[in-house]
Order: sequence, then C-alpha cells, then structure tokens
Amino acid sequence: MASNLDLGVMNMKMTTSLAAAALACALLAPPQSRASTLLNLIDPPDQTDTAYSLAFTAAGPLTTISIGGYQLLDAEQTTNIGVFLNDAGANLLGAAWTLTPAAPLFTDTYTFDDGTSVSALVFASSAAGAYDTYAQTFVTAAGQSYSVNFLFSNDIYGGGPSPSGLLVTEVSPPPVSGGVPEPSTWMLMLLGLAGLGFLDRRQKRQSASAVA
Repeated sequence: MASNLDLGVMNMKMTTSLAAAALACALLAPPQSRASTLLNLIDPPDQTDTAYSLAFTAAGPLTTISIGGYQLLDAEQTTNIGVFLNDAGANLLGAAWTLTPAAPLFTDTYTFDDGTSVSALVFASSAAGAYDTYAQTFVTAAGQSYSVNFLFSNDIYGGGPSPSGLLVTEVSPPPVSGGVPEPSTWMLMLLGLAGLGFLDRRQKRQSASAVA
C-alpha cells in the first residue's frame, strides 16, 4: 500500500499539474475586446442637424465605430460623420460602411453622399428596437484621445414624433499578444512547485535512511 508520504507526493503533483494547466490557459487565452457605449438616444425629440462630439480613448491599434438606428413611420439620419485624433486633423473614416441589418432579408436603411468624404446614414424601421448598424474599423494608437463627430436629424420626412433610437458604440481590441495571468494563478503555480520540491527532498532523505 502507498504510504502517506507517497500519497502526499501524488496529491502535490496533481495540484502542480492543475496549476500549470491554469497558467497555460491564462497565457494562451485570447485577449478580450473592450466595448463602450458613446451615445444611446431613445425616442429623442424632433431635431435637425444637432451636433454631437463623442470622446473616447483607444485601447489598441485598431478601433471599430458602430452607428445603429431605427425610426418607425419616418426616418432619422447622421451626416458629416468623422473620427478625429484630439478632435483635429484628418478624418480617419473611409467612404464605405459595413452594414449589419436587424433583419437579414430586409432593411429600410441606406447611405447617401452628403458632400463629405464619408457616406451619411439614414435609418428607418418597421419594428421598435430593430437597429440596423453600420460600422468602420480604423487605425488608432492606444492611450490616445479621439472624437466621433456628426450631425443628427430625425423625423426627416415630416411624419412627426415616433419610436426611434440611435446607438453609437466603440470597440477597441487590445494588442495581439498573450494574456497576462492573474496573480492568484502565479501564486498557485509557485506554491505547487515549492511543495513538490519539498516532498521530493523529504522522500529522498527517507529513502537514504532506509538504505543505511
């Protein structure tokens, strides 16, 4: 039968193996993106060309800006859209957007040329909360401040107030690198290794005493 020492060594080896596996998972786990809501308008009052400037700090080398909206029985729009470093300089957005419709087979939204370098966006919908969403990804520098600027108008066809929403979000994926393990993971690994070493030395001393 196994002695208490042998069982202790086996338990410590198992604990160390589990700690090593946890550490490997932490190191190999993909870094998580950070998402932030910059603006969330629900049933805003009638307005025309209201200027918005939404600030955010980039967390990685790429950032995605998404603008989603809907309005029942009428439509709303965002024009003169731009993203700028420190609210100045060149517009970081391109002309084209990637559309994710609320309903895969049907959408009331569209883009149009408003005379700027970035296409304007128009949102309409047949269901409240059905956000059609446009997105663009562009190069940023982690830690730098940026602003999303645009003009917002709703009830553009004169239908009067109706259920509507506008949602602007920013997603900054972290740099592509291994994750940093939690301190508790490191501590578990180190304690397991130290305990295994102690038991191994103790077993060797007892074996040497038995031979003598």
